[in-house]
Amino acid sequence: MSFRSIAQIAGAAMTAQSLRLNTVASNLANAQTAAPSEDKTYHARKPVFATYYQGSADGQPAAAGVRVLDVVQ
Repeated sequence: MSFRSIAQIAGAAMTAQSLRLNTVASNLANAQTAAPSEDKTYHARKPVFATYYQGSADGQPAAAGVRVLDVVQ
């Protein structure tokens, strides 16, 4: 595994972690928000992550990082 691929994996992980922390901060900031009806109350958001792979020289899939699929309520 080259340094470049290690840096790409680490970069993808840091981007995903940043989104996760921003989502947690949003959930905390809006937890006590008042709404006129129960339908319009704030619902916690959760990021959905997935590992993605790229081919390697020996034909086996090699982990390439993580990506955010969606942010769901």
